[in-house]
Amino acid sequence: MNLPELVIPSNFLAKRPKFLIFICRKIFNLLGWRALGNIPRNKNFLVAVGPHTSNWDFVIGMLFVIGWDARINWIGKHTIFKPLFSPLLKRLGGLPVDRSNPENLFNDIKNVIKNHENYLLAIAPEGTRKKVHKLKTGFLRISDQLQCEILLAGLDFGSKTITINDIFKKTGSLRSDTELVKEYFKSFTPKKINNF
Repeated sequence: MNLPELVIPSNFLAKRPKFLIFICRKIFNLLGWRALGNIPRNKNFLVAVGPHTSNWDFVIGMLFVIGWDARINWIGKHTIFKPLFSPLLKRLGGLPVDRSNPENLFNDIKNVIKNHENYLLAIAPEGTRKKVHKLKTGFLRISDQLQCEILLAGLDFGSKTITINDIFKKTGSLRSDTELVKEYFKSFTPKKINNF
């Protein structure tokens, strides 16, 4: 399937400084990457991103987020939010999750989305860069709580493409849904194949 170059709808733009957008997009392109697909306008989405196997996923993802000026909030493990970097990561849309206290995460999400009519909230369903045999169900639960659809995003290090195009239709079974999303991610080449 031939997909168009990705354009971020105006209601999902962050309005960052133009020089920052230019620099990040230039680096993204110089590294040989492309962004393809389609994000529907005027909706709320949880964006399930995968496969997640390397720190490079974060680097490429941030170059994309800034380079396309996308207003995307993303959920990351609380341990990456070190005191020195935490303000910057939060300014770039980061929401730390401490699995021992997930209630704080939901409060943070609610505080973010109440300020926007439409939002994109990204999460890696693996929950780790290490190999997992099944995806965590948190992304499905968050989607249910927020009553938003799930948009699938694939990182392909083989073709150097980020693809955001498919809306996932939940079956209502956590087990089936996690298996279906993992199967979808298998069509993308991860950075570290042994970790997927």
